[in-house]
Amino acid sequence: MMSGASNSNQEYLSLMKDELVSNQKDLKETIKTLSSPKKKLLSILIFSSSLLAGWVFAPSRKPAVCAGFSLLSASASFFLLKKINIKDEFAVRKKIIENLSFDSNNFDLSIDLEKFVKENKISKMQLKNEISEVYKKFLEIILQTMEINLENIQSLKKIKATLGLSSQEIGQCHYDFAQKLYKDYIVMVERDETTNSNRMVQNFFYLSDRVFSDDSKKGYQYESARIRKIFLFSEENVKQNILEKSSDLYKKFIQNSVSDSSISNEKINQIGETLGLSVISRDSINESIYEKEIFEIVSKEKKISQESKEILNSLKNLLNISEDKADKYLNQKTSPLFLSNIKPELEKLKKQADQKEIDNSAEFLISQASIFSLTSAIFSQNLLLIHKMILNEQVENSLKFVRINKKNEAKEEIEKILLFKTNFQKLAEKIPEIKTTFISKIDINKNITAEDIKKNLFDFHFKFFRKSKNFTKR
Repeated sequence: MMSGASNSNQEYLSLMKDELVSNQKDLKETIKTLSSPKKKLLSILIFSSSLLAGWVFAPSRKPAVCAGFSLLSASASFFLLKKINIKDEFAVRKKIIENLSFDSNNFDLSIDLEKFVKENKISKMQLKNEISEVYKKFLEIILQTMEINLENIQSLKKIKATLGLSSQEIGQCHYDFAQKLYKDYIVMVERDETTNSNRMVQNFFYLSDRVFSDDSKKGYQYESARIRKIFLFSEENVKQNILEKSSDLYKKFIQNSVSDSSISNEKINQIGETLGLSVISRDSINESIYEKEIFEIVSKEKKISQESKEILNSLKNLLNISEDKADKYLNQKTSPLFLSNIKPELEKLKKQADQKEIDNSAEFLISQASIFSLTSAIFSQNLLLIHKMILNEQVENSLKFVRINKKNEAKEEIEKILLFKTNFQKLAEKIPEIKTTFISKIDINKNITAEDIKKNLFDFHFKFFRKSKNFTKR
């Protein structure tokens, strides 16, 4: 990742150098292509200025001496104009760009620049201006990519440190840049190029926010307000866009880090801080990513394989998600599938079953719990839930036949309830997770026989239904 960022930075520097060379050529061509009247005007101005300077600074007030000195000054000025190399006007900027490097940990250009300033007799003000221009050009080239990433933020902060720009100077750079960008923005809007213009402006505000974040609280607020005022943007909308962009970049970083063993939770927290995300925001994003990963695994595999367990465990540790929350999200996604898988098996308990069949059902349930990585508590809860669901369905089935006075069919349905209750109690004995917690909530007299049901169906059903209704309420 760092290698990719370094390559991008070197590409930006190459673009800056190319543009500098292009500007030099443009200036030369501009002078060469001046029309004759303009060249004459330029010559007259230079000649007049030189004459005046010669007259004023002549050592004698005698007309002849002053005139001679003026002619000498004019001649010297034209001679110098021919000898001066245009590229020297770009020398300072060129020197700064050539000495910028993102491959070294030594970001201090001050020694090289001080030497260069002394050799070329450049003022500190001119140097500062050129440094600011280099920074603004770097910012412009980043924005031209249209897609902002984490490396852009790190690069911009790095070049700020390399150039030795203070927070106040950075604020002024962004303010100056915002004024120029606003003029371009208005033109693009008038041309209906709103997509690119809006994206560039949003990216500018985002990068500005991340660079301003290194300033003091008051400094951050002041600089942020200054550039918002130029565009007449509300603070609320700008902050919302910044939060969304930071969240997207944070998610992308985590997704790219899952398979990278060198990335730690500490590194992820550092990235979150660089992006300006609060601990609460980061935790919320971490949990949503973990939950989404579970959903995708379950949707694809219809289970949790051993490989998937390892992936989820690594992701849990990377995102620093607690065991309780990890189990919670896992159980939320797997429980519905677990219930749908085990219901057909438990439906078999509504008929006569020998001990071997009960043992097979118990083994099936335990294996399903393992496949879906259910905790003992959730396993127990789900079994009791499906137990209640099947009983309620059976009660409804028996009621249907009672209402239409079909006693034999109603008797069969109620017999299924009795068999299911008996078999499930045997099943519970085979499963440690529910052996001590399962207690039948429906208390049906064990002495009731099928003949009793047939003879006294309506009375029995009334008593049974009243008890099952109380169970449902509980």
